[in-house]
Amino acid sequence: MSCVKALCLCITFALLLAGADSAKQTPFDVSGYVGTRRITDDDIEHEMRVQEYTAALFLSKSVGRWNFLSEIQVHNLKQGSIDGLPLGPRRAGAQVQTAWGNYRFRDSFQLRAGHQLVPTYWRLHRYQSTTLTVEDPLLDSNVFPASFDGVAAHGSHFGDLASVSYSVYGGSGNRISPVEEAGRFRRTAAIGSVVSVGLAPRRAVESLELGYSRFAERYSATSNNHAQGVQMHGERGRLTWLAEFAHSRFREVGVSRPFTRQGYYAQPSFRIRSNLFGVYRYDNLRMNLSDFQDHYRRHTAGVVYRPVPALSLKANYVRYSYRSDHLGGFTGINAAIVYFFRWQ
Repeated sequence: MSCVKALCLCITFALLLAGADSAKQTPFDVSGYVGTRRITDDDIEHEMRVQEYTAALFLSKSVGRWNFLSEIQVHNLKQGSIDGLPLGPRRAGAQVQTAWGNYRFRDSFQLRAGHQLVPTYWRLHRYQSTTLTVEDPLLDSNVFPASFDGVAAHGSHFGDLASVSYSVYGGSGNRISPVEEAGRFRRTAAIGSVVSVGLAPRRAVESLELGYSRFAERYSATSNNHAQGVQMHGERGRLTWLAEFAHSRFREVGVSRPFTRQGYYAQPSFRIRSNLFGVYRYDNLRMNLSDFQDHYRRHTAGVVYRPVPALSLKANYVRYSYRSDHLGGFTGINAAIVYFFRWQ
């Protein structure tokens, strides 16, 4: 086990035991969600629907300038998530999704170390209790990796006309090499950065945030991967829109053609009532862009009803289409029930 993984698990177990310390100056916060959703299997080529049951637990503690956070997730699907750290027996389906410690020198400069999410917009806001769709975008985790083990320097500055946030990070990951056998993972050396600018409210929009990300990882002395992407999030009245685009290129010595992935999604949503939302998303993902070997498209349209703020009821109509040698497409209904809780 690497030192970073050992540190992440220590943070998690320390937070689990921290409830015994009830000092007022170091509050212990527990939150999470439980839910079930009917989704398309990860291997979408086989047009399979699976019933997923998930429980997520967030543990956090603040001590002076220090903040600690750990996310534990338990699920019933055997394949699980490759970005999590196993917690206990693998058959139990429990994983540590994030576990880090953060020290704040000032708002504009902070240091964070541990198992962290790569800071793309969807990764940082992917929680089933807050998202409007049942499934994640096809882009998510397919171009940029989901997480890394390492250190990040980050911060934010807020001005009268705009705000600026940044993150520069480096460490290691655990990724499948595109040119190797499926299911074989390698430790990679990774470095990345993201900068986002938020504009102050204008007549045209109430909020608008634009971001740019870069990422590079090295699989071996002869293979590497580079990715970059842009993201946008905005609001005006009842209308909210969200979009991301990302492109990656994997190169290996001796391989004549690079392995390329490119994708994007656009998701507008509309608040019909205070507790009822309508949402639509278009996904587009290409792999091996040079010969269009695999090209996935997905349309998602649905509603989200929240009878109480903590409960989300989701129903989505989805239509998949493919451009490949042997696949066509299919349609179906996805649904989810998610309940958020918080103890403090």
